[in-house]
Parts: sequence; C-alpha cells; structure tokens
Amino acid sequence: MDIFPANRSSFFPFILGLFSLLTSAGCNSQPSTVTATGKVVMDSKPVSNAEVLFESLEQRGYPAIGMTDSNGTFNLNLVDGPSGVVPGKYHVSISTFKRGDPKEGIPDTPEMIPVEYNERSNLEVTVTTEKKNNFDFDIQEQKSKSQTKRRK
Repeated sequence: MDIFPANRSSFFPFILGLFSLLTSAGCNSQPSTVTATGKVVMDSKPVSNAEVLFESLEQRGYPAIGMTDSNGTFNLNLVDGPSGVVPGKYHVSISTFKRGDPKEGIPDTPEMIPVEYNERSNLEVTVTTEKKNNFDFDIQEQKSKSQTKRRK
C-alpha cells in the first residue's frame, strides 16, 4: 500500500508548505516587555483622554500606546499586544484629537495639545530594563503671539 499521493509532484509543495508552517510557528511569539507609565499635564493641570503614542525608532521595533485617565496618568501597552513596552528608543506624540462619526452625529474631539507634542513632536525617550520607566510630560500651552506695536 502506497501512503504517498498518486501524483508525487504534488507531494513536494505539500511538504514544503507544512515545513514552512511549522518553522514559522515560533515567529509570532510576543516580545519581552517592561512596564512603562507616566503622566501628562498641561499648564500644571492633568490632561485626560489623551493618547500617548510611543513609535519605535528601532528597525524591528514595536509601537506602544496608552490613554490618560482623569489624573493624566497612563500605562503603555503594545499595539495589538500585551501590557508594557519593548525596551528601546522611541519617538513620542501626545494627542487629544479623536475622529467623530458624522453619520452618527458625533463631532470630532478637538486637539488641545500644541502641535509641538504631536504632529511636529521631537520628543524622544529611551525605555530600559535597568530602571523604572516613568515618563512625565509637562506641556506648556503656547501663548498666542503678542502683537507688537511698530514705532514710527
């Protein structure tokens, strides 16, 4: 009795596919993470409902995100993953903007954070395994440009 398919040429792609599946099974494991927390305040007041995004500057990095509570505190979690963040260097952006749903009559939530902390953010941090990863962001709301009087 022959246990191989009658058409042996179709057997090789089957074995190759099975081998690929078995060897890639471990590739989807979650990376090791560390706890990362912080607080966002603006003009000495806690900022609630702000999204704090850590975008990895590493080639094979993992982004992490957290939402501030009513005290302005946040805990980071990997996007689509476990609690915590992978050690490494990160670009940070903070935003309160949320897209609404016009069909449901829900308006956009306006951005309250200055663009220097989101769209044009230059904030960078390093998450390590050796120390406590607590990142506090003290945002100073930009004052509107004062109009200066020209002397004649």
